[in-house]
Amino acid sequence: MSTRTVTVGERSWSYCEPRPAALAERRWALVRARMLDELTGQPVRQPLRVTTPHTELVTHSKPGAIVGVSAQPAKRFPNLHAAPTTVALQVSAARYLTRQLAAAIGPFPTFPDTFDPTDLGDLPLHRAPVRAQGRAMRVQGIGRAPLAGVDVAITGVWPSFPPRDVDPITVMESPTLVHLQPGLYRERATTTTVRAVDLVAAIGEEKRLLATVSEGDTQLLLSDRVNLGPNDVLAIAPDDADRAEYIPVTSVEGASTDDQSARVTLRFPTAYSHATSAVAVRATVQNPGAQNSVTRDGLGADPTLFVDALTDFDGAAAVEISSGADPEYHRVALYATQSDGHGDWRLPPLSRVAQFELTSSRADLPQPLVQLLSPDYDQPAYHHDIVFPQ
Repeated sequence: MSTRTVTVGERSWSYCEPRPAALAERRWALVRARMLDELTGQPVRQPLRVTTPHTELVTHSKPGAIVGVSAQPAKRFPNLHAAPTTVALQVSAARYLTRQLAAAIGPFPTFPDTFDPTDLGDLPLHRAPVRAQGRAMRVQGIGRAPLAGVDVAITGVWPSFPPRDVDPITVMESPTLVHLQPGLYRERATTTTVRAVDLVAAIGEEKRLLATVSEGDTQLLLSDRVNLGPNDVLAIAPDDADRAEYIPVTSVEGASTDDQSARVTLRFPTAYSHATSAVAVRATVQNPGAQNSVTRDGLGADPTLFVDALTDFDGAAAVEISSGADPEYHRVALYATQSDGHGDWRLPPLSRVAQFELTSSRADLPQPLVQLLSPDYDQPAYHHDIVFPQ
């Protein structure tokens, strides 16, 4: 500090001027991003919620879909002169999938005298899925009669809305997409491959959960560890069509004998919660099909996967998705169905598609009915009746 003397009339005062605060001692927006709706390319209109596991960081959500966290870097991360750090945050909004962000900060050799925030730029938020459903009917006189056995399928897609001066048919993309249940466990790039597989439960090796599992847990307490080891695939609630999960095991810790309770660590956090006493059993991966390539980057929880082909997917119940040594497994379904005895039809939940072409047909009808539809993602279900002329 420097000393300064001030004289006014016959009196003088001496005082020490404080040292100007270093850049990193001031409050900064450490991380910043703008969240865009993937389908429109425009800032998300719904209110955004930002959370972070880091203490002493303040979260922000500003007009224009700007999000971030702030703090005094020198106080929160005093070692940024020597090593970088990573700040994690989550961004969510109504009817959007939660996005996990990780931002690297530093290092800065002359920290705390120098500091630069991290701007992640424009990032897409993906819409929560919508289920297209309705009834197939045919005009009869002044009324309509339900039609059973009508084949209903998505035969073309538009990942984003085409410009007004462009004929949509000229930019329609092939419908090589599949539904995953649950959605992706982690982000996947276009270097990822996917292939159909059979996931076969080991007969007689059923185990039970000894404690409730919450969504996002990575550890389970099982009744035993018989024949279960690292890299095995654990099927959790395999008989529950809505909550089944197949997750590889990274480690197993148990008592002195393998027929006693054991703690299992999973490669990915669970997508669902599971009740105590739910079944868990080792599953083997059998009958792998041909490799297909992912054509659009996917985020965690995405339920719709875009691939270059659907080789060996017809009739497949499960897929293996891999970027190397980290495979994940999901139940799978194509975006095709058939109306039931009441004429009702329902496709698997759909996401990441602004518009799609729906083709409906039955062998005894004169010609297929082709319609261009744009689902309302603000609702979990999109109702559309298919009406054939008389």
